[in-house]
Amino acid sequence: MPRIDVSQPAELGTEDGRSISIDFLDLSRAGFKIRHEDELLSGDLVTIISARGSRARAEIKWVGDRIAGGVFVEPPEELGLDHVK
Repeated sequence: MPRIDVSQPAELGTEDGRSISIDFLDLSRAGFKIRHEDELLSGDLVTIISARGSRARAEIKWVGDRIAGGVFVEPPEELGLDHVK
């Protein structure tokens, strides 16, 4: 699935109640890559909250040095990212 490069701030809510500021780096309808400044683990279930306040559930699939990738459990339209193909 094609990804598009983006630079869009958002918040990520973790199951243990943390709120993490993130920047989307790329997006597709299936998944995403983000930059983050807090600890994330592969397998974490998270809620992504867009700048507009829309929410979508996702799962973190891999984590690197302040970079992580994941898949949407809900369609990205819920985040107001209608331009993502």
